[in-house]
This record gives sequence, structure tokens and C-alpha cells, in this order.
Amino acid sequence: MTRYLFYSLNEHNGAINFNYVDENGNRSTNNYMGYSLRKAIQVFRWRNNLDYKHITIQKLS
Repeated sequence: MTRYLFYSLNEHNGAINFNYVDENGNRSTNNYMGYSLRKAIQVFRWRNNLDYKHITIQKLS
């Protein structure tokens, strides 16, 4: 299964914005404030039951 996590950083308020898409058509949009990028990805995976599953992560400009 192919999973993609696109993220962007909002430097104005320090938020990390995630857009998740997989090949089954599942989509999710999440915002995290006060987290490092690494911690935000860990929390996202945990909340969406994606621990230990391969996700392609890409930064949006």
C-alpha cells in the first residue's frame, strides 16, 4: 500500500500542517503547534494507527 504524508511549515504561528493520502482514497489533514517535526510525525502515526508502516514524507514549498 502506498501512503504519502505532505507537510508544510507555517513560520508565522509555528504550526506544522500535514496532508495524508493513501491509495485507498483515505485522506486526513492535521495541524500541530508546539511540536518538532519528528515529534509531530510520531504523534500523527500513533493517532492514525500507522506505527511501523511505510509512509513517504514530502515537504511542500
